[in-house]
Amino acid sequence: MCWIQRGGCPAEGLSIALYRITGGETRTHLKTLQTNADGRTDEQILPTAQFEPGTYELVFHAGAIWIAAAPHQKSHAFWM
Repeated sequence: MCWIQRGGCPAEGLSIALYRITGGETRTHLKTLQTNADGRTDEQILPTAQFEPGTYELVFHAGAIWIAAAPHQKSHAFWM
């Protein structure tokens, strides 16, 4: 496991959720993906055929990655 404090390593297992925002505040969940050992998703987050002009939001669920990388700092995982 790569320690985040040392930097420069892929975030394997990071969950990324994609939402489409409509009407200013309405969020519609489109897809959730996990990153692979290279820190990338195995497929496009949003394939070209499904893309529509508009506003999108990516939510990176990084808390578990921080805790796994530095288990001795669990109490500090969310104050950064």
